[in-house]
Amino acid sequence: MKRSSKRISLFAVVMLAILPGLTKASTYHYATQYRVRWSPYTHGLIYGDLKYSPYAKQRGNSGLVYRRLRYSPYAKKFGNSGLVYDNMRYSPYAFGFKSSGLIADPWGESYDYHCLQTYQNTRPCVVVHHSTSQSSRTSTGRSTPVYSVGNNNSWARLAARQAKAEQLKRRREKIRTTDEFGGKDIISAYLRLKNIDFRINRILSIENNLISVDFILTDKNTIIKYWNPEKILALQKENDPRISSYENYLKSYKDFVGRYLDSGGRIYQIITADDTEILSKLLEFQKQCDEQELCEPCETTNVAKANGDSTALALAD
Repeated sequence: MKRSSKRISLFAVVMLAILPGLTKASTYHYATQYRVRWSPYTHGLIYGDLKYSPYAKQRGNSGLVYRRLRYSPYAKKFGNSGLVYDNMRYSPYAFGFKSSGLIADPWGESYDYHCLQTYQNTRPCVVVHHSTSQSSRTSTGRSTPVYSVGNNNSWARLAARQAKAEQLKRRREKIRTTDEFGGKDIISAYLRLKNIDFRINRILSIENNLISVDFILTDKNTIIKYWNPEKILALQKENDPRISSYENYLKSYKDFVGRYLDSGGRIYQIITADDTEILSKLLEFQKQCDEQELCEPCETTNVAKANGDSTALALAD
């Protein structure tokens, strides 16, 4: 009896010595596994349960995938990286015309992994979506909007709605602040102060940046034509494909100018992005109107060539 009790006591002492170490090791493993860390593949912080896979690397994609994914040649096909969950294996008995032969062992569970960006200036995680065949595809490079991955979790849905609302708010604020005190606003305010009836027509705006606009003075048979040369030069210097919108606008405007001048109309051009110069041009225009000496308009059909040595457009032949 004494020998049995000694064995039990010895077993208890051994277990008490081992258990704290096991608990500590398990806690440490969990902590490091999910710890946010820096990754050279994104040059930023990522979640700890992501790893790099060369099979997921493609243009615009960092190659980071969920840690439980591995490559299977049986899952590789057009538009698919060939990555599957780690409980997937190939069985020739499951292979068929519509089946890759991959089956899921019962010891694992495939599930969606939803990443929510919680660190400022952190590159978004690669999101892996679960499919019915359990063959997974990595996201296509650019960050997946947070509101598109929170379908099965109430907290994620709430965060998604808040993120979407914040995105829309920033977009509205950007639209309001862009060219807030630009040429269009200054000219409109001036004409209202002078009690001059006018209407606005032929607006050209690219990405909320005003390029050109007409102010038609209803009782003077006159148009004040405003151009923003800085925006035009920016499009030309950057070889922006949207420059075609400006070129089409200019071509249409040339036809309009010819008809308008032939009908006895007059055009006064303001070609500057400087607020002070805009006001100066408006005062000059008002002086000419008061003296009834409004000059014949400049040749507006040639407002197309940029002077590379300045920030204004040159009226070239």
